[in-house]
Amino acid sequence: MAMVYLRDADVIEERPTLNDLLDGLNELETIALMRHLVDRDPSLILEIESYLRYNGKLPTRPVKPQTSAPIEIEVKPFRDRVKQIVRNGLYEVESEYCEEDPVETELIEILDEAQGYIDRDESKTALKVLEAITQSYVDEVDDLHDYGIDSEDFLQILDRTWTEALLSAYGRSRPLFNDVAETRSG
Repeated sequence: MAMVYLRDADVIEERPTLNDLLDGLNELETIALMRHLVDRDPSLILEIESYLRYNGKLPTRPVKPQTSAPIEIEVKPFRDRVKQIVRNGLYEVESEYCEEDPVETELIEILDEAQGYIDRDESKTALKVLEAITQSYVDEVDDLHDYGIDSEDFLQILDRTWTEALLSAYGRSRPLFNDVAETRSG
């Protein structure tokens, strides 16, 4: 780098320092930046955790008081909805009513319901819902593939929602993926 500078200083682009960049951000923007960076490189969460632990600022998870019995959720409606969405989508494809993935948007809407359970700290309920959604989708996936439907965005969001539910249910602080909602809406 020094040799390049000595030979042709104009080639080296002058850039702001990290402090200059961060000084222009408010607290919410800084948090959003950190979440974005962790989303792009999940291993950064370990560095952040280590830094916070070293500085005595690692938040502790509050112990939730045991409630009476956990509320059981009926997952059959979720299974049935996935099957119906797939059947309707296949009908649209067979009837040549559509040119895009006819099932993805509706499947993502069902995942939003599972995300709602996670957001309300009912992650174990979310896991049951996700299991029903996933199993029903797996049961129908061969038919979808026969028509070239891969629902890639749905599968990515499904993976992220599973990860967030598992980490939330079994002791990892949330949110790990800040852009899950952004991906759903975008």
